[in-house]
Amino acid sequence: MEKYTKEGLNIYFIREDRYKLANTEKASIKICISYKRKRTYYSTGVQLTGEEWKSINTSKNKKLIEHRNSLENTFGKVKHFARKLMEDGKFSFDNLKVRMDGITCISIKDTILNKVKKLESIEAFGTADTYKCTYLSLNRYGGDALRFENITVSWLNSYEKHMLTQGRSYTTIGIYLRNLRTVFNETIDAGLIDAALYPFGKRKYEIPMSVRRKLALSLAQIKQIKEYKYDENSSGAYYRDLWLFSYLCNGANFKDILQLKYGNIQDNEVSFLRKKTTRTSREKKEVIAFITPEMWDIIKRRGNTDTDKENYIFPYLNCINDPVKRRNMIKDVIKRTNKSMKQLGAVLGIANLTTYVARHSYATVLKRSGANIAFISESLGHSDIRTTENYLASFESDERQKNAQLLTQWD
Repeated sequence: MEKYTKEGLNIYFIREDRYKLANTEKASIKICISYKRKRTYYSTGVQLTGEEWKSINTSKNKKLIEHRNSLENTFGKVKHFARKLMEDGKFSFDNLKVRMDGITCISIKDTILNKVKKLESIEAFGTADTYKCTYLSLNRYGGDALRFENITVSWLNSYEKHMLTQGRSYTTIGIYLRNLRTVFNETIDAGLIDAALYPFGKRKYEIPMSVRRKLALSLAQIKQIKEYKYDENSSGAYYRDLWLFSYLCNGANFKDILQLKYGNIQDNEVSFLRKKTTRTSREKKEVIAFITPEMWDIIKRRGNTDTDKENYIFPYLNCINDPVKRRNMIKDVIKRTNKSMKQLGAVLGIANLTTYVARHSYATVLKRSGANIAFISESLGHSDIRTTENYLASFESDERQKNAQLLTQWD
C-alpha cells in the first residue's frame, strides 16, 4: 500500500494486529501520521486478517478490491489535507483531524478549552485562568453549543450589554472579548473557519477599553511603610520586606521575585526575564536591577541561607518541582502579602495597598524624580516605550489636582 514522506511528515498504513477483533483473526487497518517525533492514527473502518492484508495489493477477490479502493481513497484524502496544511504552514494533528472530519461549525467550548490545555502545558496558568473564565461567561450567556458562526456584531453588542447589567466592569468585558478575539484569529489562521466570520474591528464590533486609575505612592508614604514598627519576626514585617524588595527591584512582580535564584545575581546586580512576557514577546528583554543596601538587608533577613546559585533567593519554592504546586504557592504568597499590606495601609491611611502598587510606585517615583523615560521603560521590561508612556499616564492624579489649583490662584 502507498506511503508518503516529505519534510518530516510521514503517512503510512498499519495493521493493529495487537488488537484483534473478538472471536476473529481480523484487526483494524489504520493510517499512521507522524510528524516531529509525534504520531497519531486515523481509522479507515477496514478490518482484515493477516493473510488478507498481505495479499490486498494483488488480490482479485472482489471484497478485497473494494477494501483496497476504500483504503486508497482514505489515504488520498489524508495526504491531500496534510500536504495542504504543510504548504500553508498550519500543520498540526488537531487541524488535520478537523479537516478529515469535515467539521465546518467549530465549537467555541472545544476551541477555548483546547487553548486552556496548551497554556497550562507551558505553565502559563494565569492566562489559562482568564480563558477558563472567558469560556464560563460565554457559556452562561450563549449556551454550551455556541459556535463561531453565532458570534456576530449584534451578538457581541448584546453580550456586552448583558455583562454590564450583571455588574461586570468594562475591564472584565475587555479581557474576555480580547481572549475570544485571539481564539477567532488563531482558528482563522489555522484555516478552520472562514475569515468572513470575523466580527471584530472598525465598522464591526470594537472591544471597549477601560483605563483604570492606578495607585502610586509618594516617597514619604513609602518611607512610612519602611519605618513602620513591627516585631521583626512577625508575618507583617516579613510581607512588608517582600513588598519593599519588589519596589526596589525595578517594581518586579512577585512571580518573578519568588523565582529568582542566587545565580541571577552578578556584580551587585540581579537580572531576569519577566515571566509575563517571555511567552508572548519575540524579543526576550532582560531586566537588570542594581541591588541596593536595603535589598541586601532584606535578602539577609528573609532569604535562603544556602547561597548556591541554583537555590532560590527566597525560600518559598524550595523542593517544589510540580509546576501547578509552584503556581499555587506563588498565588498564596501574593494573597497573604496583599492581606498584610492592606492591613498596614489601613493603619497608615493608604487605600488599596497591594503588590501591584510596588511596581506602580517604582515607575512613578522615578518619573517624578526626572528619570529618563527610556530608562524607566527598560527597567520595567517593556518592549515599547509607548507602553511605558501609557502606563505612567494614569498615575498622576495628585499632579493633575495640583496643576488644576494653579488655575484659580488669583492672588
